[in-house]
Amino acid sequence: MSEKVYFLEQAADRIGVDPKKLKDWLKKGLLVGTKVKTKWHIKESDLVEFLAKHPTVKTLVPESSENLPLKEKFIIPKAETLFWVYEERGTSCGLGENYELINNVVTKARVEDILGILENASTEDLGQVITCLVVIGRVLVNKPDFLEKAQKVLLKLMPDSRKYSAKVDNFDNHFIGMVGYLANNSYYDIVKKKKNIDEQVKDIIDGIYSVIKNDTSENIINSPLYTLSEVLKNLDIKIRQEKAKQIGDVFCEIIADKSRSSTERIKAYEAITWEISTKRETFFEQVRQKAANILVEVYVDSKEGENLRNYIKTHLNSIAPDAIEKLQQKGFLPFKEVPDIKDFYAYSSVDSSKVTKSASEVSAYEVLDILQNNRSVDIDKLLAAIYLAPIVSRRYNWRAFAYALTNLIFVYKEHKFKVGSYDVRLEISRASGDSLVVLLKERPVSDKNIILEYAWRAINLILDRGFTYAHSTDFYIWEIKNLIISLSSKEEVDRALQEIFLSTWRSPVARYLAYREGDWSDKELRQRGWEVLLDPSENPDLRALLGTSIHSYSKALVESLVDTSQKPWQLLPKSPENLPISNPSDLVAESWLIATLTLTKDYEVLRLTINHLAQRIGLDSKYTREEITVAREKVLAYFEKHPNLISILKQMCKKKKIANVGNIAIVAARMLALLGDPKEEETMIELIASGIEGWTTIKPFSLDWSGMNLLMTVLASNKVADNVYSCFEPYIIVGYGDEKARLMISRVFVLLAESYEKEGDKEKASRAYKWAIKRDGFNLSARQGLKKLEEN
Repeated sequence: MSEKVYFLEQAADRIGVDPKKLKDWLKKGLLVGTKVKTKWHIKESDLVEFLAKHPTVKTLVPESSENLPLKEKFIIPKAETLFWVYEERGTSCGLGENYELINNVVTKARVEDILGILENASTEDLGQVITCLVVIGRVLVNKPDFLEKAQKVLLKLMPDSRKYSAKVDNFDNHFIGMVGYLANNSYYDIVKKKKNIDEQVKDIIDGIYSVIKNDTSENIINSPLYTLSEVLKNLDIKIRQEKAKQIGDVFCEIIADKSRSSTERIKAYEAITWEISTKRETFFEQVRQKAANILVEVYVDSKEGENLRNYIKTHLNSIAPDAIEKLQQKGFLPFKEVPDIKDFYAYSSVDSSKVTKSASEVSAYEVLDILQNNRSVDIDKLLAAIYLAPIVSRRYNWRAFAYALTNLIFVYKEHKFKVGSYDVRLEISRASGDSLVVLLKERPVSDKNIILEYAWRAINLILDRGFTYAHSTDFYIWEIKNLIISLSSKEEVDRALQEIFLSTWRSPVARYLAYREGDWSDKELRQRGWEVLLDPSENPDLRALLGTSIHSYSKALVESLVDTSQKPWQLLPKSPENLPISNPSDLVAESWLIATLTLTKDYEVLRLTINHLAQRIGLDSKYTREEITVAREKVLAYFEKHPNLISILKQMCKKKKIANVGNIAIVAARMLALLGDPKEEETMIELIASGIEGWTTIKPFSLDWSGMNLLMTVLASNKVADNVYSCFEPYIIVGYGDEKARLMISRVFVLLAESYEKEGDKEKASRAYKWAIKRDGFNLSARQGLKKLEEN
């Protein structure tokens, strides 16, 4: 008898794989076959040999022929055969379901065989068990007689925590499925198909008791609630509440059941809070309160499990905030003072679990008192109180906390501290804005009018406060604006922002920020912005800020004022003489830059403009003597053409300690240093001594000044090199000459030594005096200071 030969599709069906995949194996020579014209022919012996070499693919599937014995069953494949690797941009990135092969199993497998495998899941091949769980719902569609039996089998499997991983193509040990999780999904698919609501609720409850034991996934317990929502969605409200109460009581029963594990009881409570977060069954808030009372009783019971009690303690601010004060008074909770902000940090960011834990240990009254009396408290405690505020406000007068945080938004003060090796920089206004948004988002819709009142007050304060570093202002406006939109409407918010923009009594930055946050699709707003930009009587700061936005979206309007064919752009005769612009491109005319520096007072505008000017001059990354000398020639040309720049730069240098100025003072000081004006010697010496950009250890300058490390601060070090330079010294040397620069730096060291003496640090003072003498051996102040220090 001749050997059986298959066409491509027949062979693929015989081993249960996609014909495309089989064709690929034939082309690669993994499977032996013969191509006759356009058709592949594969012998049965070659299929058998291929399967022997690749056992994970599959065993032979008997052909669906009428001549096959009735007792011969469809061999259910392992789960890995039901998936294929999908690619994105040529890179394998995950698994997808092969619907053709899944349908093949659904069509050929008998429901009795599937249920038989699932009933013996502990002894059966786990790959086949996963396959059965993937397809069982589809197999049962037309087999209603097996639904009850299937449910019982699935209920037993729902607590099963086994996970299955296998090789799929080039994915080694790729995760495919979890027994309990898949059984859970199939079980509730069956429940949804039933018609009787009472029977459905009973099944949901049975499922809760079963799936609560499964610890493979945190959200697996949410499936009963998904199903509950599905079966109740079209029912009368009274029936909805009645059935929801039944389910809620089950969760409360589990929480109160001391025979259950801590994990099960915690999952039951978190399922309640998850359902509340979905805002589907509003009755669950009453269920949560009942559960919270049970958990408070658990917490004060020393016989209860430690893990559960620790969970309750950590989450008590969300579980039962009203109970905290009473528990503190009765001694069940530790009572501590508001900690230091550093206590909340892990590495370079806030650890929310530490904040939550601390919130259960502090007095809400003390936190509020710190927020309200912020000028008289330590800034570390103030920042800690700001982070604690949203949590402790849950148990005491949230409006008072909202009012205090809103006021703090206008307090611009930066705080720097170290946590281990990490430098942390916090801003009171930014932290207050963060906490206020969290606090307001937690409030129920019933507090809508009060929330809107605080949200609008916060936006107005943020607008008037102006810019902060990293433009965090934009983020807060966006956050609070979205909160307002969720409670009112986008149209109302846009209308209010436009009114702020048109309010000439508001600050330029407030008007600009309102314009930028408004709806730019509104033609009236755009037109008004353009009119303000061209109006010489309008505030120059506002005009400069508007220039940035108008540049970005209206090329045609800009071209009506400038000749863009010229580089840099040239103002046309009809355009205003002093047309300020911020955030300029390389093509913007020099006259626009100078107009902005001359007319504006807003430091965000100045920062953008002077940085761009520095780039044109070559002060942004030039360190060789030759490069800085060329830059000096450009600076002198600017000063000759625009003598008022000198007074502007002096003002910028005086503002070096204002954080939102950024590096304005640095750039301004470099330009003044290159000027080399003897009248500005004292100004330069004071700037360098104040550590405007720190002191650095570097090798002695060669003529090309290469290899400078401008970042290492060394004044706190006990071991420093003989040559210690300010990052400004290269500019002072080029501006004032080598000899004058040497004498100036010597005087800087004297000022530093005197400041260290006042601080009581004699070691640093002594080093600074010695450095002064190294620079200028005739510096009498340095010699006398060192002698006096050594005598003492």
